[in-house]
Parts: sequence; structure tokens; C-alpha cells
Amino acid sequence: MQTTTDRPRLLLGGLAMAVALLATTVVVGWAAPVSAGTPTARAKATFTGGQQVAPYGAAGDPSVASNGTYTMAVWSQQINGTYGVFGRIMSSDTTSIGGRFKVFYLAGHDALAPDVAWNGSQWLVVFRYSYSAADSDIRARLYDGSGAPATSDFGVETATSTQYNPAVTGGPDGQFLVAWEDGRNAGTTGSDIYASRVASGTRLDSPALRISNDPPESVENDFDPDVAWSPGHTTYAVAWDAQSSVSSRIRARKLGPSGILASGGTEAIGDTTEPVSFPAIASNGSDFMITYQFATAKASSVDIWGVNVDQEDRHPFPISQEPGDEREPTIAYNGLYLVAWTDRRDDPAGDIYLARVKQDRSVLDPTGLGFSTSTASDLHPALTSGTSDARTFGVAWQPSNDTGPGVVAWGASVAPK
Repeated sequence: MQTTTDRPRLLLGGLAMAVALLATTVVVGWAAPVSAGTPTARAKATFTGGQQVAPYGAAGDPSVASNGTYTMAVWSQQINGTYGVFGRIMSSDTTSIGGRFKVFYLAGHDALAPDVAWNGSQWLVVFRYSYSAADSDIRARLYDGSGAPATSDFGVETATSTQYNPAVTGGPDGQFLVAWEDGRNAGTTGSDIYASRVASGTRLDSPALRISNDPPESVENDFDPDVAWSPGHTTYAVAWDAQSSVSSRIRARKLGPSGILASGGTEAIGDTTEPVSFPAIASNGSDFMITYQFATAKASSVDIWGVNVDQEDRHPFPISQEPGDEREPTIAYNGLYLVAWTDRRDDPAGDIYLARVKQDRSVLDPTGLGFSTSTASDLHPALTSGTSDARTFGVAWQPSNDTGPGVVAWGASVAPK
């Protein structure tokens, strides 16, 4: 089965990808990259530690989340022709690591696109479950702070339609918020964004909350949800991209811990005829920031931009406008914002670059920090905060070498300025 959008998920359907994934690995840790970038980058970021999480084989779709002491890594892996979701717990500095555990595996039913979040006391792993060729669901499993399972897997959304690309964030009072793409209204409003709060292995919103709402002038297809929680504002925010025949938008909408939606569908980015897509959202504990990719006709390339959701002007600002395409941004906060993306300025196959961003929209690394710039392709970055120390982060992505594609996640401790 194949995801319906350009979110950085491995497109695991089809013979070509199945063959390409026959030599894949997942590594998570705080390790010096094969080629960590320029001396300037090393002066602004250091790399330590490192663990191999999964053996070479058909593995992919990594996600990581830290609680400051331990990090949970999850990924999809093919066994006997079926993809399941697996995980490991390690120390957040990755000097120690536990064994692989099974989150979900059912022969003949692929489990793909896992995401993981920490809510202060537990981890929740969410994933897409292929019930049938025409019906995919969103399922989840809860883990305690040691990484022991707290529940069996359970359904977050099991409507008879297609649900894709789940995203999860931790909230208050044992809550999580899970959002996903939903095809139940495909014949009238296209793809929509739905969400539900989850606590103690139970879905709290039934029916699920419809987050996106199309404007009266046109039908929008809504893709690529991401979610974040602001304890300072006691609110969740969901970001997604909304595409219609006449416009391209990044939208965001807030909801409280009781599940009450803010009125309207707040537009973080206004109408544009140039494609904006692939939003990622994070909170600094109070305000929210979104990063996204922007295909500008003037530059004839794809760049990385950002926007502060909570500022009145919501003025978009460039994060990286270097030559060549920059795609698939992700963002996390730990003392400052860190943005990671796939960069093709030097290598058409892709490198991983980072940039530190402050809440006032100042970009400390306007030319980026070359985090992984090996001769192999490096794609699909993902971020989490790292240890309890400020400005530490875990960075995951998919590299390739002479044996085929893999997935790695290393860590960075970045300088304050």
C-alpha cells in the first residue's frame, strides 16, 4: 500500500520498493555523522554516542521521542512479506539500549507510518493498519516510562474508509492528540483531517473530530497533518496543507484539552498560486511555530520557510533559500527551535541540513548546518528533543549506501548562538 501524499514516509507498496528495501537498517543515537559538515557546523553542533537499532533488511519509517532520560525509537519492518511496527528503548544519550520489541505485526496486514510521542508519563505509538485493500485504519499502543507495554494495540479510528499518515503529540492529564488524513468524505470534500484525543488506551472523541473545513468557494484536499501541544496556552494545534484547484495553503487549527475546537480553520499561510506543503509544527511551551516547504517560481526551486502561528501578523520568513531543492522539513524545540530538512545544494541525491531558529524569527544558520553530507543520499529527516539538557536533539533520517537504503537517527547538541 502507498501513502497518498509526499510526507516523508517510505512508499512501501510495489515490487521496486520491496526490492530496494532488501538492505535497510535503523540506527538511533548520538553519533558523529559520516561527514558532519563544515568546520563551522562543528563549531555550532557536536555529536556523540550511537546505537544500531535494527539489522539490515526491509526497515523504514522511523520516529523517535525522548522523555529526557530515555528515547523510544519505532519503525516499520518487513517480515515474511508483511510490514509490522517495532521499537526499542535506549538512554537519551544512547550509551545503552534495550532489545527490539514488537509493537504490532499481523501477517497479511501491513502496519506502516508509525509515529511516537511522550506525554510526561507514557509513550503512545500510532500507525496505519491495512485492514483491506480499500480500508486502512489508525491504531495505537501505549507504553509506560520504562518502555513496557501498558495496553495491547487498539483502534483510534476504524471507520470503513481510508485513514493515512497519523501524527501524535503528548498533552495534559495523560492525554495524547492523534490526527490523520481521512477519506470518508472523498466524494464530497476530498481528503480531510480528523483527530481524536486518547488517554489510558481509550479514544476520547467518538465520533472523531473533523479538524479541516473547506471554504465555500472551493473544495480543498487536506494532507500531511502534524500536531503539537502548548502547556503555556493549554491548547493543541494541528497543522496541515490544503490544496484546491485555485490555491495552496498551510492551515492550522487549535483545540483545547477538553476537545473543543477553536472556531474556523485558522490560516497560518494565506492563498498562493505557488505550492506550499509539508507542514511540521512545534511549541516552545507557549507559542507555536510551523515550518513548511515552498515551491517558489521566482527561485525555480523548493525552499524551507517558517511562520509563527501566534503572532498577529503571521509573517512567513525564509529558513533556507540555498540553491537546489530543500524539502521535507521537520521541527522540534528544546531551548530553541531546530529545523531539519533534505537539502540538494551539493548532492542531488540529498543531504541533511539543520538550522537553529529563535522565536523572534531570527535564523541563526541562514546557510544551514551540514549535518549529514556523505556521498550517499540522505533523506526524510525527523526530530525529537534529546536529553534533559537544553539544545540537545535527536535527528533521524534515511540514508543509502552501496548496500541500499537504510534509516538512521543520530543526535546533536547545538550552540545557543
